[in-house]
Amino acid sequence: MFLKNCFLSLFMIAVLYCFSYAGDLTLQEAGNYYNEGYTAYKNGDIDKAASSFQKTMLLDPSYRKYVLNNMGGIYAERGEFDKAEEAFKEALDLDPKYKTVLLNLGMLYSKLGDKAKAFEYWEKALKLDMPKSFIVDEHPEISK
Repeated sequence: MFLKNCFLSLFMIAVLYCFSYAGDLTLQEAGNYYNEGYTAYKNGDIDKAASSFQKTMLLDPSYRKYVLNNMGGIYAERGEFDKAEEAFKEALDLDPKYKTVLLNLGMLYSKLGDKAKAFEYWEKALKLDMPKSFIVDEHPEISK
């Protein structure tokens, strides 16, 4: 009986160790998928980017605001402006001081012809101590 209990204890320790290690792999894999998605997005492969970003969120929800921001960009490129707005706003709900999503919402509204809303979001980004030179360099239409 003693040997059986020892064996069960060792087995449980091994199982717990494997699960903790698998958790580390899952988080690592999520980071890999996020980087893959970001690279694909920057290279114009938005279908691959969307797929990688979705895998990222399944594996590690802590990437959610970043994935939502990037998916907003993907939706905008596809002409799915309602989905883009929804994704950007959901990211903003998670972090109201997320400067990049503020800029992207401004870009979306500018593209849709709503300059007042565009400037509203760009102004919010400027108020968050983001250097104006960075914003204008990244988004030259703001300075117009």
